[in-house]
Amino acid sequence: MFCIEAWSAQENTTALWMPECHPSFMTSLTDAPGAKRELYIPSSSSELIPWSATITPGFPAGAMRKTLRKGQEGGRSTWLLGCLPQFAETAAEYHPIPEETFVLQGSITTQAGYMTPGCYFWRPELISHAPAYTETGYFAFVRGGNPHLSFHAWEPPFHTYYPWHWNK
Repeated sequence: MFCIEAWSAQENTTALWMPECHPSFMTSLTDAPGAKRELYIPSSSSELIPWSATITPGFPAGAMRKTLRKGQEGGRSTWLLGCLPQFAETAAEYHPIPEETFVLQGSITTQAGYMTPGCYFWRPELISHAPAYTETGYFAFVRGGNPHLSFHAWEPPFHTYYPWHWNK
């Protein structure tokens, strides 16, 4: 793990840092052995990144993404996911690579429970998950695969995780 530039903020800020390995902090004039400077990503404003359709085949309507980082094919990618109020994912799915999410705004109910801003989950590969529903809308920071492959699995009873009259 390495950092090239100093971190600073002009206003009250919360930083989400998700290292790929155990960090070791030291001052150095040279890179540590094995440092991969070519993978360094400078800070950028997500407001400048355009919204695009989700790229997961079969993902329900009502969601958009902003791709922040796209790793090598078969590696990992990072994106912001926005879902409209009353968005519902009814099909159970699993992925061949771990997936993690940090909720930024709104809320979502999944088989893991009710998630609000500040909630985080990490899901290992090949774990089936769904359904999911948001009454308020949902905005999250997500890391998953590149491409983000989804395979359909057994579907839990729909009424188990949704308000009874959510679609009325």
